Amino acid sequence: TYNNVDYTFVGMEDRGDKDSDYDCNDIIFEVKGAPVIKNITETEYQYTYAFEDLGNTNDIDFNDVVLNVSYIQKITTQNNSNNVTTEIKFGKVWLMAAGGTLDTHVIYKDANCKEYDLFGEIHQKLGVATTDMVNTGAGKSAIPVSTDALTGVTISAIPSDILTADVSSGFYIKVTDSKGTVSTVNMPAATVGKAPQGLVVPNTWKWPKEKVNIKDAYYLFSDFSATRAPLDWYTTAVENNVMSVAIPQ
Repeated sequence: TYNNVDYTFVGMEDRGDKDSDYDCNDIIFEVKGAPVIKNITETEYQYTYAFEDLGNTNDIDFNDVVLNVSYIQKITTQNNSNNVTTEIKFGKVWLMAAGGTLDTHVIYKDANCKEYDLFGEIHQKLGVATTDMVNTGAGKSAIPVSTDALTGVTISAIPSDILTADVSSGFYIKVTDSKGTVSTVNMPAATVGKAPQGLVVPNTWKWPKEKVNIKDAYYLFSDFSATRAPLDWYTTAVENNVMSVAIPQ
């Protein structure tokens, strides 16, 4: 430091062999007011959200609403590893399947309690009647549709990369039955031994076909439901019992 100004001097050797004198003065330069160096990386993470619209039936196929949600994690490093900022925003949200036959809306509530109705009535968004099942192996097929409603919305964290059925989530569905009664299905805190009405699964996911119980679509799900282990149950698909639909490019 000289006259309250900080200087950094860098000395270099022109030889690195055994004959070097190692005095680090062959080249000397001074660095002052160096610019901030930023390194920015962006990584996309995908998760599947699957809902059962009714809790009093026995099909438990988790295909009444299936969403593919992408998150963009941006990490900025400035000059050193002690100056790191992380920002997480939504990418696209895709409506992959609609296995229910009731008027259904997908809602996202942000940290400020602002609600987004992402698709309107989901069957209409997919171009079918409300009573049609879509992309479940029964009923009709449709190309998944996306929304940009959440694109760029900042969140505090992405879901765990190991499935926990009790992930607190801003996604939920509103279902209106034939009598006009509206029910809300949240991503719940599941009771051990009882399947919840919503699941969060890392990456893209093959959901059970219509009327195929999830325990028959994933042979380790019963163990997971009973004990919360193994946590990788969602990799144990029985191929003839599950559905997969490609996300449009």
